[in-house]
Amino acid sequence: MKDNNNIEDFFKHSLEGFNDVPSDQVWKNIDGELGNSSNIWKRNLLGFLSVSLGIALLCLACYSYNLKQELNTKIDQLNSSQHTINTYHSENLSLNKEVKLLNQEINEIKVSDENANIKKIVPASTEQYTSSQNTRSHNKTIYDINQSRNFNENINLHAINDSVDSNFTDASILTDEANSRQNYAESLDRENSKLAISELRKTRTQITIPEKSASQLTKDKKLKFLNPNLTFNGIESANYSTGNIKYGLTGSILGTGTEVTSGLNPGFSAGLEMEMKLYKQLWFTTDLRFNRNNYVMEFMGVNPQQESDFPTPRTLSATFNNVDVQNSYFDFPVGLSYNIALGKNNVFFVNPGFSWQFYLPQKFIYNTVENDRVLYSEERYFVYFGSAFLNIGVERKISKNNIFQLGLWAEKGLEDYGIENRNIMNYGLKVSLLFTN
Repeated sequence: MKDNNNIEDFFKHSLEGFNDVPSDQVWKNIDGELGNSSNIWKRNLLGFLSVSLGIALLCLACYSYNLKQELNTKIDQLNSSQHTINTYHSENLSLNKEVKLLNQEINEIKVSDENANIKKIVPASTEQYTSSQNTRSHNKTIYDINQSRNFNENINLHAINDSVDSNFTDASILTDEANSRQNYAESLDRENSKLAISELRKTRTQITIPEKSASQLTKDKKLKFLNPNLTFNGIESANYSTGNIKYGLTGSILGTGTEVTSGLNPGFSAGLEMEMKLYKQLWFTTDLRFNRNNYVMEFMGVNPQQESDFPTPRTLSATFNNVDVQNSYFDFPVGLSYNIALGKNNVFFVNPGFSWQFYLPQKFIYNTVENDRVLYSEERYFVYFGSAFLNIGVERKISKNNIFQLGLWAEKGLEDYGIENRNIMNYGLKVSLLFTN
């Protein structure tokens, strides 16, 4: 009988609290855990959008300032050249008028000279002289008069000749000066045409040059033989061309994936980019970027081996649901880009390559079943070589010295990264604003 009582007491004690339900605090912990998982994604997305907006605004400001400076410089050069040409054109017109006046004076002097050389015939005397003495005296008087007249005429003739020679000398000096100014104006026109041709080879964009006077139309025809694409109303281009070096800002929106995660896992990268032309359509590319990515590993249903790969903090005694891994690192990718022209201002490019990574200390955020968040980090740095990447996209020239690139970018790790030894793949959209010489 006593044994039966003991058994009954045992069952009663065992069934105590059998019908109890979880307390409100337990349900709050579960609800907070679920909400916490979604908040992580929202915080990452908000940070990613903020950084992307900042990069976009910086690129837009750089482009606007550079475009404004370029337009102001071009307008000043064209206005200065046109003013100089107009000045020399007006001076040439005034010199031509002076030469015409001098030629008119020379012609008048020649006419007066011819009139001065006409002999003056003295009429013979009608008087009859009865004596030879009177005849000799009369002839002597006529001779003296003729001698005096010839002497005066010779003096006047020498003075006229000296005046003509002086005027001819002045006219020759003015003519030489006019020719010199005309040659300088033509040389200035040739320099302007060479400048326009060099701009054509660099930019292949439309440049408007102010119209010139009708007296310069003949020079325009000569320039047609130098370059058929060159006109005084603009420069036409048919091929895409840039300088030999391109440099500027780059940024990307990326997602991160591993063998134990799913979802987008957003991140970003930003830095500097440079490209150097090797041969025709082949370019060498390199970047220096700062990257930030993260992924969340859920431990529901994960085997113990995968869970043991993560460095669990010693202070963590409770069971955790997931780990948020946050990575910050610098990478140095190098590659080759093959460009295919698609018209005046567009290029399609394929850019494969390899990358080195320098990892900063990682952060691990453990979310426990008790709704606690435990941050764990180790002061450990890693260097990897590293990963292979492929960037495919289009390039467009948006001004004389500015280039915009948009590409689809993917990167696959060649080894395992970090303390937890995960093979990571990044993928996303890459944007670059480059400047060229």
